[in-house]
Amino acid sequence: MEADLGQVPAPHAWLKDLGENERITGLYLVREKSLGTTRKGEPFLSLILADRTGEIEAKVWDQAEQLSALVILPLVLLIIGQSMGLILIDRQVMIIMGLVVLVGDVILLYLAIRLFQRETILTRWK
Repeated sequence: MEADLGQVPAPHAWLKDLGENERITGLYLVREKSLGTTRKGEPFLSLILADRTGEIEAKVWDQAEQLSALVILPLVLLIIGQSMGLILIDRQVMIIMGLVVLVGDVILLYLAIRLFQRETILTRWK
């Protein structure tokens, strides 16, 4: 499968231009994040998203717990750079970011396994 190098990315959907109940896909600064529970006991993620045109409240209903854990500082910095026009996020940048996050996750997992001391925790608990 060949990549279409002449393909222009979809224009950024500015928050000031969005209508009510409109679904969007894009990169935005996450100013606030909270994990809530519906009346049925299912998790949802409540966000305050921002770009240079304003802020908007957003809800994520699917896979809220998993997405809540993924909102991390490097992505916020990347989004700020994107919204300010400092960088362009394309497929290559996304692959590089994914690899960096993967390496970071592997390192953190290794440290967590290495530093976790079950016996010490159990003896202190008593």
